[in-house]
Amino acid sequence: ADERDLTWGAAEDLQFWQGLAHQRTGPILELGCGAGRILTTLAAPSHTLIGVDLDPVALHVAAERSPSAHWIRADGRDWRGDPSAAALVIIGGDLLSVIVERDDLVALLRTAKVHSASGGVVGLDATLMDPHLLRSMSGAEWEEDLRREDPDLGTVRRESRFLPDPDRHPNTALLEIRHRSVDKAGRNEAFYPDREAFPVRAWRPDEVEEAADAAGLQIAQVVAGDRLRWLLRSSDE
Repeated sequence: ADERDLTWGAAEDLQFWQGLAHQRTGPILELGCGAGRILTTLAAPSHTLIGVDLDPVALHVAAERSPSAHWIRADGRDWRGDPSAAALVIIGGDLLSVIVERDDLVALLRTAKVHSASGGVVGLDATLMDPHLLRSMSGAEWEEDLRREDPDLGTVRRESRFLPDPDRHPNTALLEIRHRSVDKAGRNEAFYPDREAFPVRAWRPDEVEEAADAAGLQIAQVVAGDRLRWLLRSSDE
């Protein structure tokens, strides 16, 4: 369900990553690659594609999409492959929002730094969430945020709501998602299984910048003001 939601509702970020990849020659690494929605669109003779993720089901889908890429089941916070090799390291797909601990963010950014080649860049792309709005939405009712046509289930409506974070992380709420499907005849409505509620954090840009600095990265370019979309470089260069 997550993968079909992303494929249906997210495309603008692909142009950003494709533009960066077109400017570079060498390996491209994505941390938290999921089912390869981003990475598989960057295939070219000049690129070796490497995706790292913890989810074996997502990686299976990714391998079906691109058998020639290297799909690695590992934790991006401490994974170490070929150091200083990647022309582009990708942290996208709103991975940032599902990291709630500062130390975890620093660890992920340090992995990106270790694997970034001299002259390479770390690309970061995430929705810029308002912490005050996130807190105010906690406890709100279900709202439909996406509707798509599913080849197997008919019309699918994704609904979500935010709940208070019981662990009281800063600027964090639990996101709960459910899906409703209506068959093609429009008669049978059903819910289908979803994962449990999970925490999401509204990171402030200054918090991310501080974490990047702690990991040995510095901002080279701010690409868009309405998203947290940065290019980072090693501060050693």
